[in-house]
Amino acid sequence: MGKDSYQTWVDQVVTAYQEKQALNILGASTKAFYGGNATGKALDMTSNQGIIDYDPAELVIVARAGTSLSEIQSTLEAKGQMLGFEPPFADAGATVGGAIAAGLSGAGRPYRGGVRDYLLGSKIINGKGEVLQFGGRVMKNVAGFDLFRPMAGAMGTLGVLLEVSLRVVPLPELESSYQFSVPEQSDAIKAMSVYAKALSSISAAAWFEGEMRVRLSGSQFAVKRDVELLQAQFKLNEADDLIWSSISAFKHDFFKTTEKDQLIAVINLAAASSPIDLPGTQLIDWGGARRYLKTTADISSIRDQLSTLGASATCLWGTDRASNFQPLSNGLMALHKRLKLAFDPAQILNPGRLYPDL
Repeated sequence: MGKDSYQTWVDQVVTAYQEKQALNILGASTKAFYGGNATGKALDMTSNQGIIDYDPAELVIVARAGTSLSEIQSTLEAKGQMLGFEPPFADAGATVGGAIAAGLSGAGRPYRGGVRDYLLGSKIINGKGEVLQFGGRVMKNVAGFDLFRPMAGAMGTLGVLLEVSLRVVPLPELESSYQFSVPEQSDAIKAMSVYAKALSSISAAAWFEGEMRVRLSGSQFAVKRDVELLQAQFKLNEADDLIWSSISAFKHDFFKTTEKDQLIAVINLAAASSPIDLPGTQLIDWGGARRYLKTTADISSIRDQLSTLGASATCLWGTDRASNFQPLSNGLMALHKRLKLAFDPAQILNPGRLYPDL
């Protein structure tokens, strides 16, 4: 792609802005179920592909937003590196732009950081058809506010992603997953809190139906030491490493709904929080900081119960998609609206994908 390679998309956004025509930004659509219903005229970004720059020594990769995660991952792995936030859906053809827009992170989130921690910069088309570039090696906002970071998790409501710059990390020397029996949920949560401090190589921890699974990543010395610590308390069995991607991509058996009116909610809260007494079945991930709930209860009643804990609940599926994400306070919603209007004054970019009023 040459200097003016983005002009076709710029022209489409300019026309939509002038006509106040909503646009539905399309990539690989691997996360079409996530968030509110898509509306508006399709803006197909799938041809916006390719790695622009990659310097293993600098631990930075720059890619066009339509580049598949699988291409990026294979390029990094050839140099012994990886995306530290472990974006899901790579096997399904997900793009790096979609990963940033959805803001989803994998099993290592509490130990390695999330999407925003690895995003260094972005190039976007705003809602007026202007090409803007933030962060990375290009520019820093003079006020000190990283204008590229709000793109992570914005679901395309602030700009059409053209390019992203990401920090990468070395692949661990050794990585192994293990499982062992911990029958009670309360004991599992306590153990996860202890392991976060005691196991120097822990990079994932989950619990479901009485079985704890942990992943150890690091030097051979660190992993061996931590395995010995676990073996002193539990009978360890090797676990399939694919368990982590199956959870983060919502493909684990837990996510198969069988009952009528059943929904699955993602609850985020402090990792060491006590078990939450809610009707249904739970899967615990992120070392206790994420609780998946499969239930026939109403999402509003779940959120009411969680409000005293400072926890949030996102509904993956099984309810009105307009209320999928945790409702914001009046103050936060006002702030979001101001940010939306600054980037997208005609409110044409992915309206309703994040919240009905955005």
